[in-house]
Amino acid sequence: MEAEKQGLIKSGQQHVLEKAKILLRSLAKVGITALIDEATNYQDIRGKDELQILLEKFISEELRPYSREFKSDYFEQLFRLYKLPYDPTTTKRPRYFAGFTNKYVYDMLPPNVWEKLDEKNPLIYNSEKNRSDRKYRLHQYLSEENGLKFLREHLEGLVTVMKLSQGMDDFKEKFELVYADKLKTLGRMQSQYQLTLDMID
Repeated sequence: MEAEKQGLIKSGQQHVLEKAKILLRSLAKVGITALIDEATNYQDIRGKDELQILLEKFISEELRPYSREFKSDYFEQLFRLYKLPYDPTTTKRPRYFAGFTNKYVYDMLPPNVWEKLDEKNPLIYNSEKNRSDRKYRLHQYLSEENGLKFLREHLEGLVTVMKLSQGMDDFKEKFELVYADKLKTLGRMQSQYQLTLDMID
């Protein structure tokens, strides 16, 4: 992993690194680039068509019926990390949980997929509640074959990291360690796609 290669792993973090390696191997993870290559023959495509092909593979044209993608253990761990009491009988949750989900789940999707989801399912202001909400769940616009597959695999790994963490600060540290390579790949891809957008403009 990137942090290990750079010698950034402290002695007290070694056990976390080993668990992370086992986790990633057991889930048979493939990198973002590899997943996109497999789904789209991305390595054979160059130029302005890259972005459109990527979005077509991850975004569903039609709204999918609702399915419960965020399981109870995700929210149970989220409450625990924020040191809040968890009540499995209610779906009421702090609104800042949405910020956590955006950052650690949807921002881990390939570049521009999040932007497309936001475009198809925007926040709508509700004057009665004095807040903005989305009409549907964001994942209802992810494609079954690639988008949901990616989401489910990521959530499985993310929940494991959450369970290994003592609190939010500990989680953030472990997340950076476990997903260092993926974050680096995302950054590189984002730069490439920005160049593509500039060329299209």
